[in-house]
Amino acid sequence: TVRPGLCEPPLAEELERRLDDARFAARLPGLVERLPPKKRHAVRQYYFEGKSIPEIAAGLGCPPSTIKARIHAARQQLRTMLTLGEQGDA
Repeated sequence: TVRPGLCEPPLAEELERRLDDARFAARLPGLVERLPPKKRHAVRQYYFEGKSIPEIAAGLGCPPSTIKARIHAARQQLRTMLTLGEQGDA
């Protein structure tokens, strides 16, 4: 948390946001590793390797809708993990 009076309010808010972003970025790889294998694989390929949904689907021999569903479910699970982690950090 930025100390009061340290800088102008808009700059303080920007610093807080960037600190939160850095904390999030530092935690994300560990959270992804906790996902079930099929979700983890889809998330890694899509977000970290930059593959398209059709590319991932072709490589796994499944429909693109399956990959979309896995990524969607993984995002929901990650959101829950982050929310629970923040409550534990408080």
